[in-house]
Amino acid sequence: MANLRADNLCGTGGRNAIDGSLFFDGAGDYLSFAGSSDFSFGTGDFTVEWTMWSNEKTSDGVYRRIFSNDGPTGDSNGNLQFNIDESTGALVIWKGASPNVLLGSTNICDSAWHHVAVTRSGSTLKIFVDGVQDGSVSNSTDWGTHNSGEPRLYIGAGYDSGSVTGHYKGFLSNFRILKGTALYTAAFTPPTEK
Repeated sequence: MANLRADNLCGTGGRNAIDGSLFFDGAGDYLSFAGSSDFSFGTGDFTVEWTMWSNEKTSDGVYRRIFSNDGPTGDSNGNLQFNIDESTGALVIWKGASPNVLLGSTNICDSAWHHVAVTRSGSTLKIFVDGVQDGSVSNSTDWGTHNSGEPRLYIGAGYDSGSVTGHYKGFLSNFRILKGTALYTAAFTPPTEK
């Protein structure tokens, strides 16, 4: 089981993306949070960012999922999912059962540390890898409005058809969600030290 201490996850207590992270084993480790309107991004601006290290894109044909705000019964209406593309290792953003809202081009499963950010500003959705824009698309999707109630948040997996699936394998650090703010809209320098 992953060490789920808050200081490792969010960088407090002297830890950061450089010297503190969680390891997800790809076989059952994940974080989940109870349903809340806080996890419904609607049509507004947002930023989700993290630092990661992985060398595995898929296992037995199942994509690895980094983040998901799934409905409480697994309904796909409104789900925002960040998955690893099975063939390229790039980040792919899905909306429920409608894959490939946006597919990045950089392999983030190459046994190296990467800072990854997804932002939406107005109707522009972007992926950034190591501070460089890795994809952009016009998008005004309502993410987080579910038929069955308020969305639950998953980090390192997602919820589909009554079970938790798509377990991520690798390290994650400094996962941050900003609802209502697109922190990055152009190239930037990600943090590299304390």
